[in-house]
Amino acid sequence: MVVCLLVWSTFSHAQSFLDLSLGSSQQDNFALQLSTRKHFGPDFRAGLQFQYGSPNYRFIEARPIQNEGYAFIVSVPLSLKIYEQDQIQLWTYLNPGLRFQGVIDPDGNDQRDSLLNSTAFVAEAGLLVNISLNERMSFLGGVSFPLAFELDPSSLFEMQATLVHAGLSVQTQAKSTFFFKGNMGPAFGANGDTQKFLWALQAGIRFPLGKNSPTPNSSFIESSF
Repeated sequence: MVVCLLVWSTFSHAQSFLDLSLGSSQQDNFALQLSTRKHFGPDFRAGLQFQYGSPNYRFIEARPIQNEGYAFIVSVPLSLKIYEQDQIQLWTYLNPGLRFQGVIDPDGNDQRDSLLNSTAFVAEAGLLVNISLNERMSFLGGVSFPLAFELDPSSLFEMQATLVHAGLSVQTQAKSTFFFKGNMGPAFGANGDTQKFLWALQAGIRFPLGKNSPTPNSSFIESSF
């Protein structure tokens, strides 16, 4: 996985980043996320993102999965800067992907002889504003609309949510960037049989790749968990 991210990040001379973060959410007791993003022009970036979570409260066929199993997401985040004035940037983004999750030994007989799993299309779209507070610190805020549609074992509209985001990013003298983010908001799906509310907290570090120096765009941290 790391090799794929590094290969992706080196096929052009544009500015690239590698993000590593940890967090917790309504859905996962803990989650690890690794992603790379590359600028294609001054206002557009695209990337690859991988996330592994240890479920806290997820659903398969609208049935709750609590404190067991696994969840793995691979996605392609796309971001476009649509406005900039002084220290303010407005970005829109879309992050489509696939989620694979499951539970080993769902019947609880300790034999590990069965597997309950699911595959879903997931996507998140939103608007985020990035405000530079000084040369090293920036504030992030905005709103996003994640959704999940289960493809297997059933075709099911699983979840849609409206999330409010807030966070800070701090650039170090070594040109890396620490970031801290959170989001929360109402959710619904499967005729009320899945999530009712979502929240997430996340902390991570962004490393610039290549010889390019960080730019004001470096402080913009996309939504993730």
